[in-house]
Amino acid sequence: MRWYGRREPQGPWQRLVTDSRGEYGEFAACMLLADRNGPATASQIETFQKLVGDVAASLPGAFTASR
Repeated sequence: MRWYGRREPQGPWQRLVTDSRGEYGEFAACMLLADRNGPATASQIETFQKLVGDVAASLPGAFTASR
C-alpha cells in the first residue's frame, strides 16, 4: 500500500512517507493488485477499502472508493 497526497486540486501527487510534512488537500491510498503470489483476492480488496474508509472517517472530507 502506498499513500499519496497533493496540496492543490491540479497539483502533482507526492508520495507520502514517514517524514512528509505540510498540509494536503487530497489523499490517495493505492494497493498493488498483483504480485509474485498472484492477483489480490476480493477479500484483500474489501479489507483495504474498509481500512481506508476507517481512516477517511477520521478526516474532514469525503471518501470515494474506485476500482
